[in-house]
Amino acid sequence: MASGVEVLRFQLPGHEAATLRNMNQLRAEERFCDVTIVADSLKFRGHKVILAACSPFLRDQFLLNPSS
Repeated sequence: MASGVEVLRFQLPGHEAATLRNMNQLRAEERFCDVTIVADSLKFRGHKVILAACSPFLRDQFLLNPSS
């Protein structure tokens, strides 16, 4: 590396899957949900940070239309 900076990488096997499983459980229990997406009569409660990370379209919508 040109800058002389060392990078340390730490991994916990299965951490990603457990994290996603826990976030989905929280969503299913409607805990910490901060957004509701409505399409026709269907409502979906979710987490802005998760939806924004998964969808550039939703990320842009949240940035362009901030609301509490």
